[in-house]
Order: sequence, then structure tokens, then C-alpha cells
Amino acid sequence: MTTKQERLASVQRERAARLRRENAPKKKLQTGIPEVDNARATPLVGSDEVGFGAWAGELVTCAVASPCDWDPHDPLVRDSKTLSPAQREEVYARYFNLEAEEEHKLVISPYAIEICEINEYPIHACLKRAHRDAIAGTFWRLPCLPIVVVDGIVDPELEKGLTYAPKVFCLPKADSLVPAVALASIIAKVTRDRMMVEWDKQYPGYDFASNKGYGTPRHQEGS
Repeated sequence: MTTKQERLASVQRERAARLRRENAPKKKLQTGIPEVDNARATPLVGSDEVGFGAWAGELVTCAVASPCDWDPHDPLVRDSKTLSPAQREEVYARYFNLEAEEEHKLVISPYAIEICEINEYPIHACLKRAHRDAIAGTFWRLPCLPIVVVDGIVDPELEKGLTYAPKVFCLPKADSLVPAVALASIIAKVTRDRMMVEWDKQYPGYDFASNKGYGTPRHQEGS
């Protein structure tokens, strides 16, 4: 098979896969929140964080806007904690690019709170701001105010930073129930893990590339 034929076959396979995804029956969300589960035409924004309990490194959030009925039919779009580092990198590469965002009608918005800000302000205030800024970063491409689902129990208080704030639902384990939150958890995790690898190069001895800034025994020994 020539290179041209291979490219054509690849395009045809991708087109067939896309049609299968588009025509496959969509699973209804089952969060237990009627406004979320019964939404139809409203965009949905899911937001999650990584680094809230860490000893070192940035606090990273990511918000993903999607159609409310988005179902990627992808077994790897799930809670980032259930994936290996290689699987998370695979999902990151698959979805965090302009072509994939356009195909799936997504808007992906990561945000990081720098260490100096974490040291200066209460950690819950930092977490709220990180969610707010990540979520607001999706709005410029949305046709109307979305429904917002945040993983956990901390209300990001969107009304503090927005003139018109959408309704927000805080939902523990949302990364296991809402695909947009699951993808957000993966993008945030990969983003922060890469940051910690860079920190490890600057501060050897703390094993940041492995522990990602969390309080492991080796991190304690380094401190």
C-alpha cells in the first residue's frame, strides 16, 4: 500500500469512527441532580483540581465545557486517579488540541495558582479562585450561560468574578459521573505532573518527579 493510500485509509477509519460515536446512543447523566441530569440544550462545564493537599507545587484546576449530553464513548475518559500516567498522557494528547475540541464541541481551560499566592492566601480561597478562573476561561466560546458542575464540596463562588454567574453544583465524585469533569481531572493532572517534573530538575533531592509534591516519606526526608 502506498503512502497516499495509507493516508486515505487512515482518514476513512477516522471518519467511520467519528460516525460511530455520533450515532451511538448517548448515556443519560445520573448525578442525582435533576437540573444536570435532565439538561438538554444548555452547555455543561465541569471543573476539577489537582494539588489541593500537596506540600509543594502549584494548585491546578481545569474546566471543560461540553454539550450537556456529551458521551465520548472512550473508556479512558474517567476519574484520573484510576488511570496510569501513560493513559493520562494518551487522553491529554487525544483531546487537548484544536481539532479534537472542534470535533467534540469542547472548550478546555486549565488554570494554575502560583506558589507565592498559595503561601500568601488561605488555601480554600486559592482553590475557589482557581476554579473561577478556569471556568470563566470557557465562557468566551459558549453560546449561553452553562450549567457548572464542580468536583467536591467547595463552592467556587462564581458571582465574585462574573457579572452574570451560572448555576453551580458541587458534587463529590463528579469525576466518576460526568465526562466533562473526568476529562478536566485528567488535563489538570497531566498539567501539574509536568510542572512537578520541572520542579524536580530545579530542586533535586525532594523526588518531585515521583511524588508530585505530596508528603511521601522520601519527600519528608528531603525536607
